[in-house]
Amino acid sequence: MSLSWTEHCVWLGRDRLLLAETRRWAPQRLRASAEQRLGGGIGPAAGLASLLGQPNRALFKPRVHLQLGSPWVRYGVLPWQDGLSRAQEWEQYARAMLRSQFGLPTEGWRLRVMPAGYGQPRLACAMDEALHAELLGTVARSGRRVGRIEPSLSRVLLHYRAHWPQTDLALLLAEDGLLTLAFFAEARWAGVLVLNRSADLAGLLQQAASLLGLAVPQQVYLLGPAELRHSVLPQGQLHYLGDSQPRLAEREPLC
Repeated sequence: MSLSWTEHCVWLGRDRLLLAETRRWAPQRLRASAEQRLGGGIGPAAGLASLLGQPNRALFKPRVHLQLGSPWVRYGVLPWQDGLSRAQEWEQYARAMLRSQFGLPTEGWRLRVMPAGYGQPRLACAMDEALHAELLGTVARSGRRVGRIEPSLSRVLLHYRAHWPQTDLALLLAEDGLLTLAFFAEARWAGVLVLNRSADLAGLLQQAASLLGLAVPQQVYLLGPAELRHSVLPQGQLHYLGDSQPRLAEREPLC
């Protein structure tokens, strides 16, 4: 049985789910962890149910924070549009842009457009609406309640972006076999791409920059497994920020 002051952080990657438990008064400390592999008939909702275990019977329901990685979330950068002012207008614009970018219908996608200053591009995040409903239903049936549910990339940005220099840079987010590459030009969104991960980070960085029509920046920030921290870039400086996965995090957990 989960106590009311226990909170669960769940990270959903391509191949697995990771669970970490924290206390409300010390969210930076991980008390326990577990892993559930996906595949073989086990999807995200079933895996989440397995991780959460027996239904909670406490009077107060503990919160479950969900952090979704690639490929469960798709990203796109929206150029600034003078005629858009309301959130609904930006969402409609994002839906059309993502439909063109991925060549898929977006009517069943749940969208979020991250706020930005006047005249600046914005990041659009999309996930399958059916998956969102399944995850929320799984948490509810476990006798718990959903706290945050958000993409890994946007969560990382909330933690780190304010501390980055106002210059051209790239953020590399390494998750299960995938690498999300986000590019910024003078602290503004320039592009984002997800590629299959390999040990050649420099090659992937160059490939993504070429596909997006951008130059490789001098400053590169990396979140991922510790073995990637010693990767060598032919140009620029690599800053290792820690692991993006809650079970392995060396810094304050991202969830």
